[in-house]
Amino acid sequence: MARMYCGALGKRGNCQIGVSVNLASEKASSAIDWRLFIPESWDDAKHGDDPLMAGAIVRRRAQAKIPDEERHREKWRLALDMLDEVTGEWGLPGLPVTADAGYGDATGFRQGLTYRGLLYAVAVNATTSAQQPADAEPARAPYRGRGPPRPPPTRTNQVTFANSP
Repeated sequence: MARMYCGALGKRGNCQIGVSVNLASEKASSAIDWRLFIPESWDDAKHGDDPLMAGAIVRRRAQAKIPDEERHREKWRLALDMLDEVTGEWGLPGLPVTADAGYGDATGFRQGLTYRGLLYAVAVNATTSAQQPADAEPARAPYRGRGPPRPPPTRTNQVTFANSP
């Protein structure tokens, strides 16, 4: 348990966080894989420069029975690991991936999905920036006759993150 942002609370609090991969249909959804998120504050290897802190973390991990091989990994990396497991080891098809901005804002997560050839639609915060592909063309909605016509669109560095391999 550590103090971190908890979606169920809508704020920071003492909590544990699980990262999951879910299958969903129009009628139901179900988690098919889970990982416990180990915060950096519970990874003694991240505090090697402070022997007192590292020692306290080792004792806390032993008391909580956290195996030594379980270390801090970003949530988006855990999600990619699980996607590799369900599509590789389990043989499930590479279905489209959706995720909230906690994952969508992580460039490495989006790149990992693209590298794996997975289609995705992820939320991103308004402050997230990305480079547009060189061959992207601005699009313009058809004129509907209300008010003066809009000027032609200009190129920007904003893109949507739904992709196709």
